[in-house]
Amino acid sequence: MRIEKGKDLILTVQDWGQIAPPKSPHHWVEGRSAYELAHAWCGLGESAMPEVLRLLLDSRDETRGFVPDIGFPEHRIPFDSFGGEPRNADLALTGSSAMGKVAITIEAKADEPFGETVSATLAAALERLIENPRSNGVRRVQSLAQALFRPKEKGQPRVGDLRYQLLTAVAGTLAFAGAEGASIAVLVVHEFVTAKTNATNHLQNGGDYNEFLVRLSDQRLPEVAGPYLDGPFTIPGGDLFPGGRALFIGKITTDRRKQPRPARVLTFGSGANPDASITPQFDRYIGIDYSGAEVATASLKGLRVYTADRSAPPVEVPPPPSPRKYWSRREIAEWLVDRLSEDRPTIVGIDHGFSFPMAYF
Repeated sequence: MRIEKGKDLILTVQDWGQIAPPKSPHHWVEGRSAYELAHAWCGLGESAMPEVLRLLLDSRDETRGFVPDIGFPEHRIPFDSFGGEPRNADLALTGSSAMGKVAITIEAKADEPFGETVSATLAAALERLIENPRSNGVRRVQSLAQALFRPKEKGQPRVGDLRYQLLTAVAGTLAFAGAEGASIAVLVVHEFVTAKTNATNHLQNGGDYNEFLVRLSDQRLPEVAGPYLDGPFTIPGGDLFPGGRALFIGKITTDRRKQPRPARVLTFGSGANPDASITPQFDRYIGIDYSGAEVATASLKGLRVYTADRSAPPVEVPPPPSPRKYWSRREIAEWLVDRLSEDRPTIVGIDHGFSFPMAYF
């Protein structure tokens, strides 16, 4: 895939920082959101989609097998005509799945909050309106709320208690999909846990994110292990967002505290440098804890799948959505065929002693 800003190609973290720096310079340090997002995509000296995002997209039929085309860091996306600030997506990208064109915007978070609440944002807009009768801030908040939410149902949070940044993130995602002619719109929150983040702040952000999804949804959200895209969400839309576009929202987490140190090569002989870095031979590493019990279609607790890329630690891959809780051998075989058909150097390790059937002996 290609990552660019104003036609300037971005291949490395350094490119990203120079060509598409964040608005706040203090975010461009290790452990904070802007830098960590750049590292997730360009940490190997070339642009590549993080494996944890691939797992998230593979959790739904609409986005499974997503192939990225082009990405735009720090991408400004107008979503209304009120003259306010456009949505600033940390990364916006397009690509395709078997179901059509997909537009994705990514909100990177270390432990920064999702902005002020809607109530606080509206109160500030009212003050601006008093100072300047031509201010459109109140109309913008009102328009967004009416476009995204249906009347409150029992057990749902009040719109005023939600974080306003999540409203504009959805608005920007839908506007970006409309501008790119994509039938599928995806908002991804990519959380980074680092030595500089606070666990209490992560918990607060997680609660704010969940409250937003509960209010946005008109049905109970499924509880699924592993990365999972919620949706498609049906929103009123109004004049801002015409219908006919599927909206999905998901969250992924990268724990940078657990990522391994760069690989080192052990060398011998005169002039050898024992600290010389080596480049991994594969883009993707898959490990499978295998079980030969029962039949090929049986859902077995002993079947587990993990995957990693060259810069991130292993993450567990959940089985495809179904009434069954665990993988079957047939599902693993089909999943492997799909992965190995992709143009990515991949190595697979399977913890199983293959042999002939007992009847042979």
